Amino acid sequence: MSEQYSPYLLAYKPNLFLLLRSYKPSRYAHSHQLTADQLLLSVLTSPRVQRLILAIAAKEEVSVDEVTKAAREVLTDISHKLSIPFARPVVYAVTKLGAHLFDSITVNVEGLEKWKALAENVPLVFTPSHRSYADFLLLSPFCFAHDVPVPLVVAGEDFKNMTFLGKWLRYCGAFYMQRSFTKDLFYKTIFSEYVHMIMEDSANPVEFFIEGTRSRSGKALHPKMGIIGYVFDQFFRGLISDFALCPISISYERPLEEDSHVLSMLGVGKPKEASTSMIRGIHNVLKKQNGRVHMHIVDPFCVHEAYSRRLKRMLHSQYPRVENFAQMLAEGASKSIPVARGSRPESAMEEELRLERDIVRESSYKVVGLQQQYMLVYPRYMVASILLQTVGRLVTLAQLTRDVLWLKRYLLLLGAHDVVLDACDEPNADCGQ
Repeated sequence: MSEQYSPYLLAYKPNLFLLLRSYKPSRYAHSHQLTADQLLLSVLTSPRVQRLILAIAAKEEVSVDEVTKAAREVLTDISHKLSIPFARPVVYAVTKLGAHLFDSITVNVEGLEKWKALAENVPLVFTPSHRSYADFLLLSPFCFAHDVPVPLVVAGEDFKNMTFLGKWLRYCGAFYMQRSFTKDLFYKTIFSEYVHMIMEDSANPVEFFIEGTRSRSGKALHPKMGIIGYVFDQFFRGLISDFALCPISISYERPLEEDSHVLSMLGVGKPKEASTSMIRGIHNVLKKQNGRVHMHIVDPFCVHEAYSRRLKRMLHSQYPRVENFAQMLAEGASKSIPVARGSRPESAMEEELRLERDIVRESSYKVVGLQQQYMLVYPRYMVASILLQTVGRLVTLAQLTRDVLWLKRYLLLLGAHDVVLDACDEPNADCGQ
């Protein structure tokens, strides 16, 4: 391994020590450290959800108890059931599987230390890149192995419906969301309030994929503003003083779904997620050499330091956002959030809300940009790039080696964080494999 890898360490080692080790993470000091059941009850009894329940009960002319029961069912469907005793054997199984799937899984040491330094002072929000289903399985075992709070992961409802796997993920910290709920005011309010309560009172970080879905091409996708908007809400309203966005670049030498990504780019439809298809997929990829994986923890950035001077958060205290659920239900609209009016001109609050939306968008693109900046460039990608430029003509091994080394130098000049060549760094080395 080259000297560039000296600050990297193996993310975890699959041994029985993971089953027995003492897990003592540094937790956010000002959280109430609610359990999964306490978090559910806190959301259900929150003033915002209670106002929604009363408005729906009045509109539909049903009892409050019936609407409360429906809200509890939605929350139960969403909520996580994180249990460290249950997660221990799952972590061990995942690390064993990772050792068979990949040659190595590495992470940068300085990023880990920065997480630990921040964990007690501000809530953490993990935002990994998303190129493979394996992204769901890499970060939580790493956090467990290094005494970082295990994150609560936002997962699509497709995984919830998988036999056994849906429950396992829930007990390992996953909570589920529907793919689309913009027009469903009932679900949208409950889900957003659940995220709000995690930010305020949970001792565990939130983890979500800001691109929303896997990138089949390896290129970055435009970020989705939904979850990150809910995360920022509590900061804008002054209910939390700060939080840290933690971008993570996950670089695969060969993504597990490489073959299916090629078919997807050729127009073949995406197969429905199911436990049986996933087991068959794992069996197939175990036969392949999937190379290395590197997780690069980018320097976290605290939003208070980045944006507090641009905001007038006191406006939210003077004129708090209060949804008129009765009016919204009557109009069938769920996007607008009416603002309580006062003596201050309405335009002042509207201007502040517009600035907040701009900050959410700016932060989202900043996260995606940092993810891309710290992606590793592996040899197979550079070889493929060179060969694609020489279709139809013969290329000698010596010429290919020179071109790859030239491309490495060029990428570094353009700002690539690291270009992995190992033995190919030597001009006369044999890198034809």
